[in-house]
Amino acid sequence: MTHPYKTREGGATVTIFVPYDCRNHCPFCVNKQEYAHAEGFSVEAILKSIAVMDEITPRCDFVFTGGEPFAEGVKLSELTDGKAKRLGSGGRVIWNGELYDACTIAAENCRLPNLRPHEGGILRLDISGDCTVDGGGEEFGCFAGFDCVVVTGSGTLTITNTSGLASGTGRLPLPALLVDGGVTLRCGSIGVAANETGVPAFALLDGTVCAESLWLGRGELVVAGGVLSARDIFEVSGATFRGGVTLLGYAGDCANMKVVLSGGALYTADALPADAAVEAGAGTLCVKDAAQLSVKKYDKATVLDSETDGSPLAYTDYSEDWAGIVSGARWDGLAAQQAEGLWFVGKLTMDNGRCDELKPWGALWLELKGENFVQAELGGTSCVLTGGGSLTADTLNIWGWGGMHTPLCSIGADTEVYCANLRMGSNAGGAGTVVISSGKLTVDNEFWLQNGTLEVRGGEVRLCGDAAIEQGSLNITGGTVIIEKGLWIGAGDVNLSGGTLVLPNGEDSLTLESGKLHNHGGTLTTE
Repeated sequence: MTHPYKTREGGATVTIFVPYDCRNHCPFCVNKQEYAHAEGFSVEAILKSIAVMDEITPRCDFVFTGGEPFAEGVKLSELTDGKAKRLGSGGRVIWNGELYDACTIAAENCRLPNLRPHEGGILRLDISGDCTVDGGGEEFGCFAGFDCVVVTGSGTLTITNTSGLASGTGRLPLPALLVDGGVTLRCGSIGVAANETGVPAFALLDGTVCAESLWLGRGELVVAGGVLSARDIFEVSGATFRGGVTLLGYAGDCANMKVVLSGGALYTADALPADAAVEAGAGTLCVKDAAQLSVKKYDKATVLDSETDGSPLAYTDYSEDWAGIVSGARWDGLAAQQAEGLWFVGKLTMDNGRCDELKPWGALWLELKGENFVQAELGGTSCVLTGGGSLTADTLNIWGWGGMHTPLCSIGADTEVYCANLRMGSNAGGAGTVVISSGKLTVDNEFWLQNGTLEVRGGEVRLCGDAAIEQGSLNITGGTVIIEKGLWIGAGDVNLSGGTLVLPNGEDSLTLESGKLHNHGGTLTTE
């Protein structure tokens, strides 16, 4: 059972009362006279108490209350040890040719409080490094009451312990949420209220936004650049995609949704609402059951059905049904990354962990720390292994089915993988790829690709047993490939343009039924 007075990180929840004569006149307040007296109050004493509590129980949550605690008394810069501060006249926002003044806060590698205004306004957050906002509890919305929240900068802002990011009052002709720059925004739920008609509720100009759910209050979504990943979207009246990449899961309660695609790419894991109207002038749309939609398509647009044409989107939902009990594991449903043209949403981290098997109903992005073990089979429609740790498994079984026609097995970031068997194929007959960019892959027994290519760009690949590529090639541009027993290729070539190919049993251990060996700058040795 989770302790009610501990944070999710294991620290204590500490409440600090700041006596400030609040100018609000809330009818329910019974402590106004008490808060008006500041005898004995000291900012220095509060800061010292925070430092003491942090030493006793690190990772504390500090709740400030008492009238209006941040109006006077504790300054934001003091609360964050100077890592966050309010800028003077530098905070401005331009939208539709109009200039607006904003309350601008610059933050770098710190924890911010949940900021709420007296009377609306624009909040501009300039983020550097890794920053977090603790909303103060799931009954509170983060930044609620602002007309517009602008998130920009070059760092990462993670919002936790809240009902979600909430903004928009209907008073200003601005998006309720605006994200721009190289910033990454991570939040479990984003729920904004649309402002004036004709203004999007949420606009992504650049950067990355990852959310479990996106609620727009029947407002509009605009994506002009960057990456948007949302597992579920609700109450969206219309969406315009001008650039960037948008990864969507389920679209619920979006009746009569209008979609305009004039650039970029929109990939969905599920079907759009049946009554959605799509106008595709340019860009790429890949959606389940595309034939059931009303689509007005122009020559510069590409419309694909994920089931028949294959999908570049690999969504994974964590479930103990396929993961079982995984020691040293952590699931991050907000993580999104592209590998070899395939987008992965959802990351499982193993840190010196072990389990019986890992067989998700889809693709798997696995980050490895330390030494990790999977006793039996690890598989999925595609698999990306990163993190720099090691993995030992009996079998890697990568098989494309459903919307995943072209399976992928990618090993990088100096990750080491040891397995008895590696097999890859596809029900749809799509050409898969095994890519090693760095690290090490060792296969003790069977290495078999039904219809795929082995692409080695760095690191080391050691095939100790029987190795076969039925239809596909071996391409080596870097690193070292050691074929200890033999490699048979049915229909494909060996292209050696860099790196080293080692054949300890001589060139006769390399059998090419219909292809050839092309050496354009690599090293071939039989030692």
